[in-house]
Amino acid sequence: MCETLPAGLAKGSRHRTLFESLRKIGLGVAVALFAVSASADPTVHSEAAVKAALIFNFAKFVEWPAAAFADTRSAMLFCIYRETNTDLRQALGGLQGRVIQGREIQVRAGVGQRELGGCHVLYVPDTQTRWLPEILRSAQAQHALTVSDMEDFIEAGGIIELVAIDNQQRFEINLDSAQKAQLKISAQLLKLAKSVRGSGGRN
Repeated sequence: MCETLPAGLAKGSRHRTLFESLRKIGLGVAVALFAVSASADPTVHSEAAVKAALIFNFAKFVEWPAAAFADTRSAMLFCIYRETNTDLRQALGGLQGRVIQGREIQVRAGVGQRELGGCHVLYVPDTQTRWLPEILRSAQAQHALTVSDMEDFIEAGGIIELVAIDNQQRFEINLDSAQKAQLKISAQLLKLAKSVRGSGGRN
């Protein structure tokens, strides 16, 4: 594991705490964080780099059904709903072209409901609460892993909710929502979650 803090997280105890908490997710986190910070615009907020690294690592621990991909060479598409010019978009851009589960990552921002087809990971900004039920229904039909820092996201049917606790970025999982989207989440990721809702979960 890389022991050096990424440039975006090098200053400030808050950022160091975030980095240390992320290291618990697995060996790939520090490397992913470094890649995001090094290749993205230096003005990108470190919180966005943390979220991008988490999204990258979530995808490593999820199994999609074969129907989610056109063929064995299809890309892994990370999408951001509606919004385009955001810090997270820039941070995720640092992952463009990297390979996960044997598939090249592509990043697409400003995606609407009609463009959800092909999205494997969908980040829903907290500005989209009004349309959340429709978004989640469409995402579920497309076997998309939905992620957001929106309050009560998993209660509404989202799959992974990012939760900031004592300057640490934690996450909660709705296992029932994942199963409805035909996604299999690794037991390793479930153990790292702050809480798991649904069948066999833990609160």
